[in-house]
Amino acid sequence: HEARGLVLRDMGQHAEALDDFDSAIDLEPSNFNDFTNRGIVFLRMGKPEDALNDFNTALQLRWEDAKPKTPVAPLGTAPTTPAAG
Repeated sequence: HEARGLVLRDMGQHAEALDDFDSAIDLEPSNFNDFTNRGIVFLRMGKPEDALNDFNTALQLRWEDAKPKTPVAPLGTAPTTPAAG
């Protein structure tokens, strides 16, 4: 759905592209690229509020994806290791 949506978007077929990005989001709601691409379509359709909502969702998803999966020591502190004994 995403690839076809990109082609349709670039061809100016915004309503059809929107349908494909909607389907892609339904299939994989954590894919920030689909929200970004749908936001671009909304902008081109003159719907800035919808675009902003999708861009914010994409940023939130990207932020969640970029967070470290393991704890990280704060800057300026040495990592702790168990005491030898």
